[in-house]
Amino acid sequence: MKRKEVIIDMSIVTHNSRKHFKSLFESIKNQTYPTHLINLIFVDSCSSDKMTIDELHLFKETNEHLFYAITILPLKKKYWIWPKS
Repeated sequence: MKRKEVIIDMSIVTHNSRKHFKSLFESIKNQTYPTHLINLIFVDSCSSDKMTIDELHLFKETNEHLFYAITILPLKKKYWIWPKS
């Protein structure tokens, strides 16, 4: 019986996270799950450095052919799911 291929969603939230991208991107590309079945969704939580979004777009441009899809969602407003203390 042939194994069914399942597309998975991988959501990653970023905020001024550029310094962690090298290891993050390497880890994503080195998954044992086939990358052509991974739908990457990056949600940027109002990064104040322009470099975070720029790096995400560069990663998308150079790696989009490896993945099912890569989506970048830059939020214009911070949303809190718990009360700020």
